[in-house]
Amino acid sequence: MKLPAQLPPDACWLPFSGTSRELRAWHSQHAADYALRPGAPRGVRLHTDAVDPRAHYARWRLLGESDAAPVANANWCVALDPVVLAADQTDVRIMQWPVSDLAADAAQALATDVAVHLRDDDDPRIAGATLWQACATRWYLLGAGQAPDIRNVQPERVIGQALRDFPTDGADAALWRRISTEIQMLFHAHSRNAQRQASGLTAVNGLWWFGTASLPGSLQTLAMPELVGSDALWRGCWRAHGAHDQVRMEDSAQPAVAGVALGGHVGETLPRALAALAGGDIAAVVIDADGDTLTLARPSLLQRLTNRLRA
Repeated sequence: MKLPAQLPPDACWLPFSGTSRELRAWHSQHAADYALRPGAPRGVRLHTDAVDPRAHYARWRLLGESDAAPVANANWCVALDPVVLAADQTDVRIMQWPVSDLAADAAQALATDVAVHLRDDDDPRIAGATLWQACATRWYLLGAGQAPDIRNVQPERVIGQALRDFPTDGADAALWRRISTEIQMLFHAHSRNAQRQASGLTAVNGLWWFGTASLPGSLQTLAMPELVGSDALWRGCWRAHGAHDQVRMEDSAQPAVAGVALGGHVGETLPRALAALAGGDIAAVVIDADGDTLTLARPSLLQRLTNRLRA
């Protein structure tokens, strides 16, 4: 992902945590409605050794949760979020993430038992690791020493898809497969899940490990545009680059405005930006993925009709 060195005054900017291929695929589905505008802003890399924010997902999101480190002397962190899994005869799928209907007290009860289970695990790779909850749906594991080499894709990228197509990678992948199975068994018999199911809710039956990153991971200070939004990932990204004063919390229902970056899940921020574009409030939407910048403008009515006839 790149940061526009200078954001055009008539545009808003959306940081996009996916790949440039996914970004182009999205545009190919909406080409009849939105035109590529030439002259995309010159960008600078957010991080010198990794363009893709997924390499820093847990670190940035953790930094966005709190000004103070939740666990002292931690050298690494990983996102360890609750998920709803569904199994069929051939595979397992993540059906819900985040689990937005997970109550705080139920999350605390589940997390407490997970913390005990991990504490009693004698594998040295996670010895002494601490489970920390930022809220009911966002959990982290923080540890000393060297981080386990376990790599999973972000859950938002595989919701509803067969997980056999996205296998856990890394030298310590077998460790996570074991722990994941044990946690599923723990959750299956948990009284809080029995209560959820009795209330007509789906059982929270798994955790998803993703975004392993070293700490503290301080980065160079950059001149950042104002960030609007309450999303922890992008708030942490801004803080990691020394731009604490450029973060403004805002209700996600507010319209997009020119000259700012919208920080949040692209499924929420993109409709806001496109609505502002359609209404004439802004002239362009700049979307940055890793290694690619897409600038969208609203074509004329004649051009839209022409595009639809060609489609």
